[in-house]
Amino acid sequence: DVLWNEVAPELPARGDDPNDPAYRWSRYDRVADGLARRGIAPIFNVYRSPSWANGGRGPAWAPSEDDYGAFMTALARRYDGVTPDRDGLVHGPVELFQAWNEPNIPRFLQPQWRTDAGGGHTAVSPGIYAGLLSTASRSVKAVQPDAWVIGFGGAPNGTDRPPAGGTGVITFIRGLVPFQPPADAFAQHIYTAAGPGVPPAMPSLRRLDELIGGIDRVR
Repeated sequence: DVLWNEVAPELPARGDDPNDPAYRWSRYDRVADGLARRGIAPIFNVYRSPSWANGGRGPAWAPSEDDYGAFMTALARRYDGVTPDRDGLVHGPVELFQAWNEPNIPRFLQPQWRTDAGGGHTAVSPGIYAGLLSTASRSVKAVQPDAWVIGFGGAPNGTDRPPAGGTGVITFIRGLVPFQPPADAFAQHIYTAAGPGVPPAMPSLRRLDELIGGIDRVR
């Protein structure tokens, strides 16, 4: 987990430059270097927006796409395996990046829903996330063309819970289809939601075909 608000608690002068003095990379340098020594390929999952990028709101609030893109550029450059830091050190390479964590629940991404004039509710998180995923993919690949950008990483939530709760996995994936955001892979977090015979459970063995079919329509 790369916590953006901890790496950049203050606004960098050059957000796309990993050597900007506002950045605090030390924790992730140790992770990347340690895994490289052991031959382990990390996935860097990037979320939690700093207040300067989201209008002064909490870290789950959707950030400016431009700010997120600049940070993803800096991250991909810091860990491309060739770019030296300010001390002349090159850190362990990272080639797998995940854009945000569990964006279908408000613990990690807000807002999730819009209340319509008639009192109904529309899921807005898929559209917000599609923008973040597209930005992350474009930014990472401008630095590392062969890197993989992984999409979704969904929470095991099979039910829509408007107006203050999460968005069901299937609703969320269907909401991505009109935007067709680029991704080299999709992830679903497989915490135990409920037994395989419970229809609304997600993930569930009985709903895997539905899940995969929805993702295929995005891709």
